[in-house]
Amino acid sequence: MIDLLGYVAPASYDELWDVLDAADTPVVVCAGCTDLIPKARAGLIKPAVWIDVRRLAPLRGLVLEPDRVVIGASVTHHEVVTTPWIAREIPALAAACGSVGSRQIRTRGTLGGNAANASPSADALLALNALDAEVVLRSRAGSRQVPLTSFCTGPGATVLGRGEVIESFVVPRRLGRKAVFLKLGPRQAVAVAKVSVAAAADVVDGRLRDVRIVMGSVAPTQIRVPEAESLVEGAVPDDALLRRLDEVVARSVRPIDDVRSTARYRRIASGVLARRAVASLLG
Repeated sequence: MIDLLGYVAPASYDELWDVLDAADTPVVVCAGCTDLIPKARAGLIKPAVWIDVRRLAPLRGLVLEPDRVVIGASVTHHEVVTTPWIAREIPALAAACGSVGSRQIRTRGTLGGNAANASPSADALLALNALDAEVVLRSRAGSRQVPLTSFCTGPGATVLGRGEVIESFVVPRRLGRKAVFLKLGPRQAVAVAKVSVAAAADVVDGRLRDVRIVMGSVAPTQIRVPEAESLVEGAVPDDALLRRLDEVVARSVRPIDDVRSTARYRRIASGVLARRAVASLLG
């Protein structure tokens, strides 16, 4: 059973700000609720007024602009997967969204919820991190744009301030940029990642430039691995370099033991998955 103090679905920002300003009880901003409902049923969320933002038009956009892609926070994983130009422009994000839960979950779950939940294993969030995405946060006072790599501060914790909501994600369009998302779970579908990686780079004459390597499920937040990025920057990765990359990543992660995996397994798998991701960037 879910113990709600109230439910509101504002149709405009003005209505949303009025509800937030008037709230004298805890509030929860929600959309697809694919994470919130199980948490509420488990008693992990205190009774609150739930504010459903799915009716807000600025959160529903999916726009291809000359120099960037803008994806509204209430866009679902299914919408990302089934939008043809997303697969062409940012296939790593399409792959990440396609790996989320079941079709029912993908149809309800949103990118904003994936980010706000702030799980180190969040699939869409990982791909967006590797793509140098920024998140637009909106409040009555205006908006601010934050690098997505700085958005999560710990498991379930973000930089969202009081009265702020996630409005959209901004992904730069870069001609020739390649990216890949890989995930290791206990099975091929409907699984939370034991380890995941997203990598991106420009490939120029067989060499990797401006490399991003982001790991999931191996630290309190998703983490870039600067030492591994520097190792392959400007290089034509061969077997020896990829083995060194494997070692660097395994040494850099901070995994834990939990119900899904052991820290030792995650450490070993992290290096292997990162090596595969970098090799995939070269085709």
